[in-house]
Amino acid sequence: MKSCKWVLILMIGLLALTGCGGDDDEEETADTGTLVFTMNGEDFIRDGFVTEDGWTMSFEHVYLTIEEPTAYQVTDTGTSKKLLHAGHSHADIPDGAARETLSGSYMQDLTQGTEALPIGTVQGAAIGNYNYVSFNIVKADDSTSGVVDDAKGYSIVLIGTAEKDSETVNFTIKLTEEIVYTGCGPHPENIGVTAKDGQGQAQATFHFDHIFGDIDDTEGEVNDMAIGFGPFYSLASEGTLDVTQTDLESLSEYQAFYDALVTIGHTGEAHCDTAE
Repeated sequence: MKSCKWVLILMIGLLALTGCGGDDDEEETADTGTLVFTMNGEDFIRDGFVTEDGWTMSFEHVYLTIEEPTAYQVTDTGTSKKLLHAGHSHADIPDGAARETLSGSYMQDLTQGTEALPIGTVQGAAIGNYNYVSFNIVKADDSTSGVVDDAKGYSIVLIGTAEKDSETVNFTIKLTEEIVYTGCGPHPENIGVTAKDGQGQAQATFHFDHIFGDIDDTEGEVNDMAIGFGPFYSLASEGTLDVTQTDLESLSEYQAFYDALVTIGHTGEAHCDTAE
């Protein structure tokens, strides 16, 4: 009888252990990785370029501020709909899509470094391909991460020199335009792929050749709205150009400038939609 009693106790103990193991299985954690948000002015800003009207532009600083960058995964664009996320609307985010957002606003000097500049990191991002991004260009203020005093109150500040023939112009162009970009993507290089314990990238990219043109763009398709540097030069005095966006409104080319300005937002080479 005693041996049967001990066998019964042993069986009950084994059942209890098996039950505990089942609870652990139910508490499996989801696979996640790391998503890094970046900003990129590309080589046009880092190295300078020749405009479509022959001015060689070199940039000392290009301060640009974005707000609430959001990265999301799109596998079926037919299910997309407008959602509210992080306090403002992002169009074209599919219902239920995995997405990550950086709250607040972020300034970078796009002339720095040799590649895209990180602005924030999300740990524990769901795995998958964050192939689309949305973001807003906004005016910088005291709460902006990375803000510099000379750029407060402006969304974009371009500082550098432009040269043509025997003319040299030291320019400072300060813009206040705020632009909402949605549905940027898909990034052609799939940099947003985030594997388990891996790292993906969500990139806001800016193409300033859309404004000034690129003399090497022989087909004229990419920069068909560009106005060159000539109109800006017309506002210079004694080799110095220091203007705000309000000053630029005096140009006959202002509407063309504005139309080009609002197209600078991308992710890689992929274009964005612009919210009205």
